[in-house]
Amino acid sequence: MQPVQANAVFASLPRTARDRLLEKYFFYTWDEEKCEVRCLCSWSTMEQQIDDFVAAIAASCR
Repeated sequence: MQPVQANAVFASLPRTARDRLLEKYFFYTWDEEKCEVRCLCSWSTMEQQIDDFVAAIAASCR
């Protein structure tokens, strides 16, 4: 949804997917109307943690 310029990513998710993901992960709802979320990570976040989150997004969008 927005350019990636730092350790933040903006994405639009289906509401049901967002709600499922919030049960396990913390991120911000940036724009409720568009169901746009803002995901942040620390510079020390491990690649496996990101891979796990991406897999959880894919699974929750099915």
